[in-house]
Amino acid sequence: MRCNTFARGALFAAVSAVAWLPWALVMSPIIGNWNAHALFLAGVTVAYVATMASGTRRLGAAIAVAVAGVLAAWMLRTPGDLVMGLAVTIAVVRSGVLYPAAHSRAVLREAVLVLAGLALARFLVGSTLLSIGLALWGFFLVQSLFFLFGGAYDGPAGHPDPFEEAHRRALALLDRTSV
Repeated sequence: MRCNTFARGALFAAVSAVAWLPWALVMSPIIGNWNAHALFLAGVTVAYVATMASGTRRLGAAIAVAVAGVLAAWMLRTPGDLVMGLAVTIAVVRSGVLYPAAHSRAVLREAVLVLAGLALARFLVGSTLLSIGLALWGFFLVQSLFFLFGGAYDGPAGHPDPFEEAHRRALALLDRTSV
């Protein structure tokens, strides 16, 4: 399955939220609450990036995110810090490697998506396992909006981003009409 559309991203969000509860109930007594949370969050982040990628990029992106997730879980000791670190990892890999775009456009789009996803997750999260699953769902649902913003341009090789192409044509039109 590839999560390269809004609907598939929303489905991934729902599956992640549903998978959280049995994972937490089984793994928390075995490896501890923090380790179960950190492992699940890192794993679902790797899965999300791997399902967004295609072809040869899939394995490389998954390995890079797995390494970043393990380092974040090891270095950051609060769930909030870990979630922010993983969210930034998703943004960097998604717009920097998998679906590159003009820097200003990519930074703005990713900042909006990450901040909105984290804000919704913060609003939905509580102290129960169900609310944590709901927060996961909310975060990944917002992340699936990436594909509605035209973030995933898979046009032919050698063709620029549609935004860049429109910008180039507008500049050419302005150059022709200037006196």
